[in-house]
Amino acid sequence: MNRLNVFIFIALGGLSGSYCRYLIGGLVTKLFSTAFPFGTFAVNILGCFLIGIFYALSKDFSWFSANLSLLLITGFCGGFTMFSSFTY
Repeated sequence: MNRLNVFIFIALGGLSGSYCRYLIGGLVTKLFSTAFPFGTFAVNILGCFLIGIFYALSKDFSWFSANLSLLLITGFCGGFTMFSSFTY
């Protein structure tokens, strides 16, 4: 796998993850309009859950290729949570 493919998969995943964070975070913030940032909280909890699911499917069951793991775990979940992918 060359570096350009790695970059493209991570970039596409990050783009879609960041956009989903914006949409879901805004929706949750509208539903719970308090001082506590429920939108950020909900997105980070969901993102951490998704990282665990995707990691288990890629490592334990070998359902994902290396490119799909980069797209979903590093790119999408990294853009979605903005931090939780570092713990992966």
